[in-house]
Amino acid sequence: MPTPLSDPRWGDQLSGAVRLLSTWWGFSESPIKGSLGTALHCMNRLAEAVPAHRRALDLYAQLGQRDGEAMTWNNLGLTLEALRQHSNAIDAYTQIMCIYTELGMRYRAAVARQNLGRVLARAGRLEESHDALEEALVTFVELGAKDAETSVQSSLGVTLRQLGRLEESVTALTRCLGLCAEFGDWYGRAGVWSDLALTWVELGLHSKALAAFTRARDWWVFLDSPEAAALAEHNIAGLHEATQRTLNRKLFMA
Repeated sequence: MPTPLSDPRWGDQLSGAVRLLSTWWGFSESPIKGSLGTALHCMNRLAEAVPAHRRALDLYAQLGQRDGEAMTWNNLGLTLEALRQHSNAIDAYTQIMCIYTELGMRYRAAVARQNLGRVLARAGRLEESHDALEEALVTFVELGAKDAETSVQSSLGVTLRQLGRLEESVTALTRCLGLCAEFGDWYGRAGVWSDLALTWVELGLHSKALAAFTRARDWWVFLDSPEAAALAEHNIAGLHEATQRTLNRKLFMA
């Protein structure tokens, strides 16, 4: 039996309900339109979700509901990211950041800045991504929001590696490991071990990289994540092969 979200007719029925509620009972259409956009996103009807989000934005703007407007910009940004429309997603997250800054909501503005940093990296704008993540990190540290700091440190570590700033990447990811342990975020810790291993590979520290990949694999096994564990095992095997090829070349040259 199909579930509501798997039935293509459900989105059309919800759209009809939006019109009925707003017309018959005088409900504000904006939050319902926002829910429609979110539902369409969850159904992977991404192209249809975009105009629903934009309609909700227009309605929130007409009503002067800045917080609702920011929330809808965020949902639109996520949909645009999923569509790989990075330039438009960057605009959406910039809008959110400006609204929350205007409202004096520093934590939410920093979260928006972090999301902006993430999509900037996906668009290949690494320097701008680094700057946005650094600014978000400063705010989280000032607010004592260690849970948010954990996430941004992880993103920052990856961006620093992509920029070739490898020692700084190690520092950020090592800090993130400590924060994950402090909060008991074992899934996050496993992922950070993998990212740290990749940085050590680029630094040529293969023994450290091997130990980190092994830690990641063991955590994924413990957490019953077989696909992630298999990827870590693949990385371990690849590193062993690369190390052996390097050793063979040295022996041949000798």
